[in-house]
Amino acid sequence: MSSRVYIRDFSAQVSSAIREHALIALETAANEMASQVKRRTRESTFWPKDVRGSWDYAIDLDKIQATVGSPLEQSYWEELGTGEYAVNKDGRKGWWVYVEGNDQPTRSFEVLSRDEAEQRAAYLRDMGLDAHISNGTPPNRPMHRAFVEEKDTIIAVIESEMERLEGERNV
Repeated sequence: MSSRVYIRDFSAQVSSAIREHALIALETAANEMASQVKRRTRESTFWPKDVRGSWDYAIDLDKIQATVGSPLEQSYWEELGTGEYAVNKDGRKGWWVYVEGNDQPTRSFEVLSRDEAEQRAAYLRDMGLDAHISNGTPPNRPMHRAFVEEKDTIIAVIESEMERLEGERNV
């Protein structure tokens, strides 16, 4: 009596199903993360461009990896702060003067006292410019806070999608 053993290779289907569910989970998690970062970003009145609306995500299908970010330079300052308030303590020290609506870099990097900065701003305002002084902006940390506060939610989203995959194994 001869018995025959047939081996059927389903590895391609299994790999495809795992990839499909992983991408669904990744898309859902990245979308949720971008939404949470937007919710934690300050109103656009603080920055000259709408940083809140600029957060988005991109998915690298080859690496099965998501990136959440913003193309605006202001998003970096929103996250890490500026001047004396910078998270890494690497910001510009002292006070400086800037003109509202002028996106050009400052020519002077000298450290001013508050009184000196106020005098220079008053002079520029007398010339009709909308001048202000600053020693930096505190960090808001929208991305960091969203990650810390929503980590468990993101993990639950991924686990839920993997459970859906497990439910398909007997189909």
